[in-house]
Amino acid sequence: MRGYLLVFIHPPGIGFHVMNIDPFIQAIERGGYEVDDKHVIKYLGRGRFREEHNFEVLYGGERLSYLKVFFGRGVYRPWIEMYGFGDVYFKWIVGDAINFLRFLYGVLDAGESLFIEYYHDPEMVSQLERGVPIEDTVLGRALAESGFRRFKDWYIPEGMWEGGQKIEAWR
Repeated sequence: MRGYLLVFIHPPGIGFHVMNIDPFIQAIERGGYEVDDKHVIKYLGRGRFREEHNFEVLYGGERLSYLKVFFGRGVYRPWIEMYGFGDVYFKWIVGDAINFLRFLYGVLDAGESLFIEYYHDPEMVSQLERGVPIEDTVLGRALAESGFRRFKDWYIPEGMWEGGQKIEAWR
């Protein structure tokens, strides 16, 4: 019976997370991590849990967004959330979004999620309310071109306890 419980609690591939946390560890240890010539991740501090950390993403020296990175624990898979976008978002999404999203895709392992808030983008809100598929929005196309294949619109995320409207994209 004990073996059965272990299999139930830790199915294959769930208990062993392989998220590449090295860039985030470097950001924690050094105060920042340069993704490329336009994107820098700055460490802000620990989150609600010991496996959760907060970062700021700079794009061309301006705040693009915040990142919340959960490294995973037991059966809880790692995830990353981009939220709190600054005004530079509208320049970023049509310019260099794919480069940064590819970086995040490369950090995540199969089945792990990236959440991206979108309520600050009135065009995307309108499109999704009208039933436009996520992949047909500017953000959705950038996610798809970065490698993400499955999407979910959290238009009422956890009863509004988990922030604003967001897209979940799985690697």
